[in-house]
Amino acid sequence: MNTKKKLAWALLLFMCSAIVASVGVFIYIERGLNFLLQFILGFSGVFLVSGGLAWSIVEINKKEVD
Repeated sequence: MNTKKKLAWALLLFMCSAIVASVGVFIYIERGLNFLLQFILGFSGVFLVSGGLAWSIVEINKKEVD
């Protein structure tokens, strides 16, 4: 898989996780769901955002080294 495809996947993962995180924050503000579900949504959103960001940074650095 070339670097542009990897970067596109990283960007797609980042956007999806940002959507999940914003939905989790919105639900947390509205307090429509129980606390455990809010915590799981928020934590998974933050984890996916940071993971996607770190992965894209690593892929960019790999390209510069090659």
